[in-house]
Amino acid sequence: MSDASWSVHAAEPLPANSQKRQSDMTYCIFDTLDTVCLDEWNRVWSNSGGDIFMHPRLLRALEATLSGVSRFRYILFYDKAAEPVACAVLTTFQLDLAIIAGARTQRMTNLLRRILPSLLRVTVLFCGLPLSAGQKSLLIAPNANANDVIMLLDSIASQVAADEKARAIIYKEFEDKDANQLDILIGKGYRKGNSLPMHHFPHRFGDFAEYQASLRSYYRKRVRRSQRKLTNAGLWTARYRDPESIQRVYTPEVHRLYEAVFEQAENKLECLPLEFFIELARQFPGDISLTTVYQQERIVAFSWALCTGRTYHFLYCGLDYTVNRTFDLYFNVMFADLDHGLREDVDDIKLGQTADMFKARLGCDQQPLYFYIKGTGVLWDLFLSAGFKLLFPHRPLPPTHHVFSGKSSSR
Repeated sequence: MSDASWSVHAAEPLPANSQKRQSDMTYCIFDTLDTVCLDEWNRVWSNSGGDIFMHPRLLRALEATLSGVSRFRYILFYDKAAEPVACAVLTTFQLDLAIIAGARTQRMTNLLRRILPSLLRVTVLFCGLPLSAGQKSLLIAPNANANDVIMLLDSIASQVAADEKARAIIYKEFEDKDANQLDILIGKGYRKGNSLPMHHFPHRFGDFAEYQASLRSYYRKRVRRSQRKLTNAGLWTARYRDPESIQRVYTPEVHRLYEAVFEQAENKLECLPLEFFIELARQFPGDISLTTVYQQERIVAFSWALCTGRTYHFLYCGLDYTVNRTFDLYFNVMFADLDHGLREDVDDIKLGQTADMFKARLGCDQQPLYFYIKGTGVLWDLFLSAGFKLLFPHRPLPPTHHVFSGKSSSR
């Protein structure tokens, strides 16, 4: 470890950092990825499962293109032997709390904003990234004391929130196995809520045609009807994987299709710039892919995906809404990208957190995800506690659809 790269060191006590004095754990906090000891970061990353959304290449793409709207802090935690055992990312940015609330609260907020335009628009500190892909931003190695890591992290987050005048601290997005550890935050005044679930597609088919053959008649007819809308009109698909081709076709005009989807979304967290996707392609050559739908020579729909390790991640899509219904663009670009995912040598296909009913009818399994939130200061803490159920109503999982026939094959 190099002391010269440390922004803060736990050997210098933080205000009210009693947890530091209760354990032998220390930490380093960095304002930029350029000063992080990547060897240590990657050891934690590898030992804790290798989540691609905490890989330095992805973090670099975010920092390079979003540092103007979000402040990044990278934290490494060390045990008493000075071995790195955990890492986390904190980000600060302006957030409209109404956009992560329920539809009823959003409607009420829009009415009240005629009088109070800035209502629920606040600075928020996330243990998380300005990226909505159902990912967490805290990795803890199996040999670490998770309680010590989480308590020390929360002490750090509380100080950073005070420095940044953040009105809330939010930890997102955690699976059940992670929540068993993170529930310790409830004793620190946090409330636990349901995020949008992650949709996992069963990877037991060799390609999309084999998947179709496994469907019950009703669902197979729906898929084929959507596909005919595309092919009968002469629309066609293409896939790009190398950075040069992606940069050539992913123009500002094409990026506006992503912005159109963002504007239509019920839950809006971040609107990523064109430069982020181009940088992502540079950082992950061959692993990132852009699946497109063309009407003549114009792209009218696309889907981004990232295939790394044993997982195929669906990321973001773009649609021309003027012809979306006519050609079932969203369905068809998902079908095309799903075919690509099925052909990859992976164990898991993650279809993202939106379009619950459509993905349930594809045959996806839903995995619950959770967040933890606490207001900073007495007033905001009281406000978020009192209004928690209204702001963040329980989100039931979509109903299960039995889409497969009894003849489904298994790879």
